[in-house]
Parts: sequence; structure tokens; C-alpha cells
Amino acid sequence: QECQKTNMGYAYAFMTLSFVLCGVIVASGTIHEQHNDVVKRIALSGTSTIKYFASKFIVGVIISVMLSAVLSGCSLFINNGQLGMSRISLTIIIFCMGLIFCTLSILMGILMGNLTGATITAFIIWCLSSMLSGLYFPLTGATKFIQSLSFIMPQKWFVDGAEMIFVGDNNVWIMLLCVTVAYLFVFVSLGSVGLKLRSSDE
Repeated sequence: QECQKTNMGYAYAFMTLSFVLCGVIVASGTIHEQHNDVVKRIALSGTSTIKYFASKFIVGVIISVMLSAVLSGCSLFINNGQLGMSRISLTIIIFCMGLIFCTLSILMGILMGNLTGATITAFIIWCLSSMLSGLYFPLTGATKFIQSLSFIMPQKWFVDGAEMIFVGDNNVWIMLLCVTVAYLFVFVSLGSVGLKLRSSDE
């Protein structure tokens, strides 16, 4: 079980990177639209900023579904015993966690308004969150502050969720759903507020 948990931690760390980079691609379109005053014209049409960000979020969802489908196909080449869970469970977990990071990259692009800065910031957040959540090494010997900080990282919850699946705890899906919705709600809210602030500054 510990070996499978470690393997899942490494898998989470590397597979979510693709979602981060795809989120940056969506963010690049948003940045170009900001520079070309598309956002301003949308605001003048009476469309709220939260609807605009929601449209970008929907694009992120579609990309996350596509990446998860590719992952599901590639998992057929892996022995099911090495996964420790069904392929459907793995695909759902990666989709939820990837959607969080894809939305985070879109948020960074909107807040920073610069593709290079957004890419670097999203990559740094991904690296630090992976390390602080215990994906690369266990945090049992870390300080209480680091252990408390790890609960802010989304990967921590998904690693704990994988362990719950290993032991057959059916409450895992409720927990992961609540975690995913909570992070997405925060990111969508911050994205709409960031768009409104940038529009008012311009």
C-alpha cells in the first residue's frame, strides 16, 4: 500500500504538469484578447466578467476531458495491479486534479496579463505544491508548520484519497468532489474579480 501510494504521488506530480501547460495555452488566448481590447468590448456589451471567465473555464474543462481520455487509453498498457485502483478511478482523480491546475494557469494568465510571467508563476506553484504536499517524499519528519501547510495544496487531498481507495473507503468521492468544487469556486471567483479590476484600470 505504501509503495502504491508513492507511485501514485509520482504519477500525480508528472501528469498534472500537462494540465498546467494546457491551461497556459488557454490563458495565452485570454491575454491576447485583453491586449486587443476584446474584454473591454465584451464588458460594453453588458456581458459580466464572470461569464467571460466561465467561458474560458469551459474550454479548460474540454481540454481536461481530452487529456484524461488520453491518460485512460495509455493506462491500458499498465498492469492493473500496479495502479492499486481501477482505471476509471484513476482517470476521474487525474481529471479533477488536472482541472484544478488548468484553471489555476488560466487564473495566472488573467491576473498577470503576461504569458511569460503566467507560465513561470504557474510552473513555480505546481513545483512548490507538489513538494509541499508530499508527492516526492513523505512529510512525516517535517515540522508542524509544513504539515499544516500541506493541507492547502490540492495534491495532498488526492494522495489521501488514493489511500482511501486502496482500503475501500467509499467516502473518498464525496471528499474529492468537495475539494475540487472548493478550489474551482475560489479560482473562478478570483478570475472574475481580476478581470474586473484589470478592466477598470484600463
